[in-house]
Amino acid sequence: RAGNQTLVVMDTSEIPDDYAATPDSATVARYAQEFTEISNLVIGSTSAWLSTHRPIWAVASFLSNDSPQIAFTDRTLQAALRNSEDQRFPETIEMLIAGHVHQFEMLTFTDGRPTPLVFGGGATKLDPEITDAILASNSSVLQELGVARQDFTSIHDIDFGVIESSSDGWRITIKNAEGQDEATYLVQGR
Repeated sequence: RAGNQTLVVMDTSEIPDDYAATPDSATVARYAQEFTEISNLVIGSTSAWLSTHRPIWAVASFLSNDSPQIAFTDRTLQAALRNSEDQRFPETIEMLIAGHVHQFEMLTFTDGRPTPLVFGGGATKLDPEITDAILASNSSVLQELGVARQDFTSIHDIDFGVIESSSDGWRITIKNAEGQDEATYLVQGR
């Protein structure tokens, strides 16, 4: 706990790449138990963030035969959450903060899920930028995540992000390598 804020860290670094595969049932069971424990950890909190290596909901970009491709993440964690005791995050978890994907991403859900933020500032040159053309030719990726195009934000070349409290939620500022602001977003509490 940090003041009124509860920070929970979950180690998801050993999940295999499973963008197009069926998740391993033992791994799903393990993380389902951890999601149940996280729900118990945040009881009594007014605001909580969950930080993981792998984003639960995000769009990953990669090259396949020198062609930019995208896929949604993370089937294992999504299945684990569905198999946890509550089958969803408690209302007190306002944001999910992750890395792994080499860019900044933010998804805005209309179904009550917490806002996932991806701060993958390292190695952005390894993966292609997610463009409108790539999203249009792979429209099922956002559909699988349950978001419309206007509810998905990505910035490819970032260095880091800053999260600050504001009167109406959390202000997210994305910075470039020179420390200059690239973009600012507001995440309202749930």
